[in-house]
This record gives sequence, structure tokens and C-alpha cells, in this order.
Amino acid sequence: MLTLIQDPQIQKVLNPPNVTPHWESDLKRLEDGDLTLTRQSAGENSIRAFQRLLIFLGYSTSSSGAFSIDGDFGRGTNRAVAQFEFEHGLAGSNLTRKTLTYDCNWRTARKLITTIPDVRLTFPTLKKMLEVAKTAIENNEVNCGDFDEAIFQLNALYNRELLT
Repeated sequence: MLTLIQDPQIQKVLNPPNVTPHWESDLKRLEDGDLTLTRQSAGENSIRAFQRLLIFLGYSTSSSGAFSIDGDFGRGTNRAVAQFEFEHGLAGSNLTRKTLTYDCNWRTARKLITTIPDVRLTFPTLKKMLEVAKTAIENNEVNCGDFDEAIFQLNALYNRELLT
């Protein structure tokens, strides 16, 4: 069903080099009818892959507004999924621009963001994420200027390397 997930470029987005991907079992659950992955039900490796995809698409995965690949479907990753769904018309009526924005800055975010929309990564959302990523790759409209640089940055984040 998700043929794009086998695309070699999408594989580079989802998987760091020299690491065996362990998210296939969660993907299989989605394909077999388990309609959602929640913070509690997804494994850390699956969450890391989704975080890599969200960051590749330009979404912050940390509640501080930073980009983080930590395997935790916490406040930042939850908000990134909610924002993606809202921006791509996948959100239910409970998501509005007001529920996604806060009167704060990056220094005060942890203190002032007291509620976040509780979302789940659904099959339609994952499918749309993959489509948007592939379109960005094909149109050379990726963050960092080009695909290889974006992958380099993702891998550095994954390895927690400091870049100059």
C-alpha cells in the first residue's frame, strides 16, 4: 500500500546509514488495519524514523522548537504531526490554528505550552508525508538546499554530532 516507502531516497530519509531499520513491524500493523500509532504503541525506532521524516519536511520535533531525533513521541513530535495534518487538510475539526499556536518564544516554550493537541499518526497522514517528501525531492525543494545535504544533516542529528 505504501509503495513510496520502498523508494531509495525515502529510505535514506527514514533510515540512518549502517543501522538496520526496525520500524517495519509498526508499518505492518498499520497495513494490517491497526489504524493508529500512538505515543504508547509505537517503538522508539519507528518514532525515530517518523521524526526523521518530519524534520526532512521542515517540522520541529522538540517542544523547544528544535529538531530532535530521540525516539520519544512527546510534545514536540505530537505537535509536528498535528501541524502537518492541519496544513495538509487531514486534521479533524478539533484542530485549529489557535490550538497549534502559542503566545511564547523558544525560550519560554517549555513553560508556556501547557496543552497540546493529542494526535495519532494515521495511515493517511503517513501516506501524505511520504508523498510530500517525494515531491520535495523531485522538485529539489528540500531543506538545506539539496537532498544529499539534507540527509547529511539528518544523520548528524541522529548521531548527535555538532556541526560547524
